[in-house]
Amino acid sequence: MHTTSAKELNKIPLGSADVYLMKYTGTIPKDSEIEKDENMIGRVKNGVSISYTTESYKAKSDDGKAVKTKIVSEDAYAEWSYITWNGRTLKVLLATATMDGTTSSGKRTVKIGGLQYDDGVSYVLRLVHTDRITGDIRITMVGKNVAGWMAAFKPNQETLVNAKFEAEPLDQNGTLIVYEEEILEEDTAVAALASKAGGFPAYSPEASETADSEDPSDFSI
Repeated sequence: MHTTSAKELNKIPLGSADVYLMKYTGTIPKDSEIEKDENMIGRVKNGVSISYTTESYKAKSDDGKAVKTKIVSEDAYAEWSYITWNGRTLKVLLATATMDGTTSSGKRTVKIGGLQYDDGVSYVLRLVHTDRITGDIRITMVGKNVAGWMAAFKPNQETLVNAKFEAEPLDQNGTLIVYEEEILEEDTAVAALASKAGGFPAYSPEASETADSEDPSDFSI
């Protein structure tokens, strides 16, 4: 049994999160490689929502005395909106989008649609909720945006671009979400109990992967 320290019992996550996206090459890069401004395709508005759901099948005898329930499917999603965005944002979010032009030309053109242009690219999604008092929270997923695109241009409201990220298994165990939290002032009694029980080692992409990872790719065209 794991005991909750007094500090953790009163911990309240409060605030939004930064979103980073990188092309997935088969491994999860180091935090320092993911959490760069170049891997942000916009700034978030109204926070980020994470969901994990399961579907179960229940077998039950006619007399109701024997019951067994088993999870048969699971899904995980991350949803958020960008308040700052551009053509590069659309290129990353939309699998059928193609982009021409550079900043030096002064024009960028994004064409959306055409099933033959589906790039099939999956992305590493990293959410970082920063809290210097109680510790940062990091959430890692791999998958694709399934939200499509809708933009409403109104005179009295900012135009947002919505993203809905559907998770894919990121390892051989079928992991959909990796949740990591910093423990800034861990209670020594809790640490001792965890050590005695064997504990739970922190998730480490470097330790879990023996093959050399490719250099992270940026989203420039």
